[in-house]
Amino acid sequence: MGSFALDAQGSPIIAMDVPSTVWESWKGSGTALGFTMACCGSTAVPKTSLTGLQFYAHHSDECATAPETIWHRQAKALIVDAMRQLGMECAEEVMENGARPWKADILVHHGTRRLAIEIQHSYQHLRDYLRRQDRYASAGVDCIWVLPAERYLALAKVTRRKRIKEEFGGKFPACGHIGPCLPSLPVVMLRDPAAREIGGASLLAPLDTWCRALIERHFVWTDGTWIIAEG
Repeated sequence: MGSFALDAQGSPIIAMDVPSTVWESWKGSGTALGFTMACCGSTAVPKTSLTGLQFYAHHSDECATAPETIWHRQAKALIVDAMRQLGMECAEEVMENGARPWKADILVHHGTRRLAIEIQHSYQHLRDYLRRQDRYASAGVDCIWVLPAERYLALAKVTRRKRIKEEFGGKFPACGHIGPCLPSLPVVMLRDPAAREIGGASLLAPLDTWCRALIERHFVWTDGTWIIAEG
């Protein structure tokens, strides 16, 4: 996330100085604007946060010079290795064209089943998670999201609010507890790739155990959380 980007002449364009009407017209056409990120020179894309903050994001989601990219690469390598240890056919950066094209960080084949694992460190609006999830579903691909802890916790706040609004009429339930996860959005956290542990609202398991649960369909949604069910 960047507060400014550089235009074609190298001059800084501060996000919050741009009128909202102009900003909205820029969104969705970031690659045509010619703006770049000062940190690494990659294409800068105008976006707006849930709280209305205007900011620039990397077009490829990750900055090549940032620690976040290192986390992304480590997470991807660990999951690919764990899946291959389980005998799965597994590939990285797999694209499929069509009416609704997609590109998966990791694509796992288990018989006729295809499983996409998306590793998301950068900010993404909930509607984009759901849009991309629907795109995978329309292609007959199951999709699971792996996030760092801070991103998982931020998303959980948003999805909990969505559940309260849509399932409980905007009022916190009398039971005093509501799971933060959506049944349509399987998501887990990976705090530290070196620890090789997958976590969640009601989940803490070794990475290989979680990968096996994915393959065996034991990773399930129940009572507002994604857990590993007993096989």
